[in-house]
Amino acid sequence: MNKLFLILYLLLIGQEAFAQQLPTSTEQVDVGMLEGMTVTAQKTEQNAQDIGIAITTLSEQDINEFRVRRPTDVENHTSNVQVIKTVLPFISIRGMGASEFAPNTDSPVAVHMDEIYLGKAFQLSGSMFDMERVEVLKGPQGTIFGRNTTGGSVNYTTRKPTFDPEAGLNLSYSRFDRKEAEGYISGPINDVLLGRLSGYSRQSSDGPVYNRFTGENSGQFDELALRGQLLWFPSDETELLFSIHGGRDRSEFMAHGVRGTYDASVFPGILRPCPAYFTHSFSKNSTGCVLPSGDSGGDNDPYTVNANSKNNLNDESFGSSLRLTTDLSWATLTSITAYEYYQRDTHEDDDGSPIIALEVDWFNELHQYTQEIRLNSRSQNNGSWLVGMFFQHDELDVVNVLDTAEHPLPPFNGLATATAYGQTTDSIALFAHTEYPLIDDWTVITGLRYTWEQSHFDGITQSQLASAPTLGDENKLSAPFLTLAQREDYHRTQNLSFKLGLNYQPHANQLYYGHISTGFKSGGFNGGFAFSTEEFSEYKPEEILAYEIGSKITLLNQRLQINSSIFYYDVSNPQINADGPTPPGLITTNADSATHIGAEVEAWWQATNGLDIKLSVGWLDAEYGEFFVAGVSQKGNKVLNSPEWTFNGLIRYEYPLSNGLKVITMSDFSYRTDRHLESSNVHTAHEQGYCLLNARIALASKDDSFEIALWGKNLTNEEYRHYVNDVSSLGIVGDLWNEPVTYGIDVNYRF
Repeated sequence: MNKLFLILYLLLIGQEAFAQQLPTSTEQVDVGMLEGMTVTAQKTEQNAQDIGIAITTLSEQDINEFRVRRPTDVENHTSNVQVIKTVLPFISIRGMGASEFAPNTDSPVAVHMDEIYLGKAFQLSGSMFDMERVEVLKGPQGTIFGRNTTGGSVNYTTRKPTFDPEAGLNLSYSRFDRKEAEGYISGPINDVLLGRLSGYSRQSSDGPVYNRFTGENSGQFDELALRGQLLWFPSDETELLFSIHGGRDRSEFMAHGVRGTYDASVFPGILRPCPAYFTHSFSKNSTGCVLPSGDSGGDNDPYTVNANSKNNLNDESFGSSLRLTTDLSWATLTSITAYEYYQRDTHEDDDGSPIIALEVDWFNELHQYTQEIRLNSRSQNNGSWLVGMFFQHDELDVVNVLDTAEHPLPPFNGLATATAYGQTTDSIALFAHTEYPLIDDWTVITGLRYTWEQSHFDGITQSQLASAPTLGDENKLSAPFLTLAQREDYHRTQNLSFKLGLNYQPHANQLYYGHISTGFKSGGFNGGFAFSTEEFSEYKPEEILAYEIGSKITLLNQRLQINSSIFYYDVSNPQINADGPTPPGLITTNADSATHIGAEVEAWWQATNGLDIKLSVGWLDAEYGEFFVAGVSQKGNKVLNSPEWTFNGLIRYEYPLSNGLKVITMSDFSYRTDRHLESSNVHTAHEQGYCLLNARIALASKDDSFEIALWGKNLTNEEYRHYVNDVSSLGIVGDLWNEPVTYGIDVNYRF
């Protein structure tokens, strides 16, 4: 903590000193008034400061200056938000999250792109570009947004076609030979039709991880994405927005650091854990511990591996949507029809050694169809209401292949094992939301949503000799001779979620709120690797009852905003990832309960001319109820990926120069205390706290048409893990590390 406050003090003093050293100018920036961002957190445009929900927003400026490039990049700019960045990224809000590699698993934090629900975690792997804003809604959103929102919702909004012609080009070059380009063009096609075309590319020939086995670096990027939009006004009351997007990703993701767990003194004859594995000093090259290859695991540098293959992505995505909005005089009708396609073909070397001991190929193909229709009332004087219907249909095909050709442990050695299944899901919901004014400055909030869901699962696990080939792009086994597991079944869920709240707004700059709300996360079937029929198990829906009170206050002539909240969650049947009955299988199961209690404070102070200071603090205490791993009770374990304290902040100073130019300096930080990265709270997956420090300095035109910026991220070169997979039964603990220090230059130009 002393380190954190020292950094805050140095940042503040340093930038104030910088401001005092700049020459005086007659073009001083007037101290403006802070204004809440317009958001659609309740599916209608509102000022974020007038909504009784804990919301963190990132503006277009924030997205560009923080260099938010992926949906998961919100982590370091929001309190009580974490991200596990495995091959399947999962966002966690207030401890409601997941750590999974089963591709059919849904996150308890819903993600929406232009109000379109992205149901599977691998859909978050794509790039973000030409963005308008990000809204992080904390707490269950079970009435308006529905399924899989026990933790909240992260809503991304892209920029839309404009009436005035505009275009822009953003270029970047950074460490590891990374080259980025983002561009857009927008404007009218005729009097009633507008268009926008935007795209993004990121390429590199280098990466942050050195592979001693190949003598090459890994972690290169090769991404391309495009989006086109047409906005048509057939009448004064109606508008139609058609959007189409697509992308492909041929990148390499960060290689796994590995720690061997076999006892070198008896290896390879006896495959037992080494003594150091049971101590808190267990590290990558612990004395007497070896990998299945017999290696010690190399040195303690997290950015050095000794792997026989790279971790490769071969992803493709496509989607389209049609949004209709029409004014019915008494209400606004909105219809959103969308289709999303994603094909994921990923190879990862989980054992990180020169032999084929634990290598996985993931093939997923998703077709997702969604339809939402809603009516919003127009009048705000006598309250407002919203009613709607939502439908979703998913078709998911999965083939997971585990290759253990050279592993010394029978019966895995010499075999390739594949778990293949198809899963279809249908979900139908009806929902309503009202805000009704009571006496004076009080407003009552009510919400109700009924959801019906059905999933059909048909899966099988088979093995073949590793020497036999796999077939085609889907990696299906060509010569299976052994069936380990098989299941075909249906899972059905019905849920009624509600919200009841009160808002008290005695002044335009003050809002006090409190509410009780519920939400649920769908149940289903395990879709990782099932080495026995028992591991094709069914898990229950996760349900939450949440209590929250909060305030949103603007002070000092609208130059200081302070938003705060306190919450308590009672979670029934929380879904967790734990060891299955057949090692090394992992399954999703349910604890009987979990409790989360916490608080947050976010402050934004426009201290003086051009100087903005932001700080957010989150506190969280989250514990599981009863569940078992290998027959041992885990009651009282801390919820995974839930640090007790999180801090985020920035200091940004903008100063005008002569000749229509200005200088912008910004420093931001993110601090997290220690946390557990597995639900079992094993010491091998306990990660210490860390603090990230970033900085940026830019020279820009006063009208923001041109900017050149130098930036650095993780300037103190902090090393921390965001994912751990303890597979000690196969001799491995796999670690995924953060990126080391990066730095670069951005050039942005708007026509």
